[in-house]
Amino acid sequence: MKKLIYVVTSVIILFIVYRKLNPNKTFSVEVKGNEHLWSFDFTGNPKYWDGWEADGLNVARKIGVIPNFILNMGLASLWVKIINTIAKV
Repeated sequence: MKKLIYVVTSVIILFIVYRKLNPNKTFSVEVKGNEHLWSFDFTGNPKYWDGWEADGLNVARKIGVIPNFILNMGLASLWVKIINTIAKV
């Protein structure tokens, strides 16, 4: 039980540090071709969102993205549970 509490506490601390140090979020931009609509993901700062839309880009914020370092540690399911718990508060 102590190990589980340690892991949960560590993940929460990593999440808080990650959010504070990284203001960038994951976005998706749509590009319309002659026959198809294409979508590309990119990382950007939300403070530029109004500028992107003013320039005519169709940009959407992607929600529920799990950071790579969480995936590499094998903590994806724990990450989702913590995010869902935080969202309920």
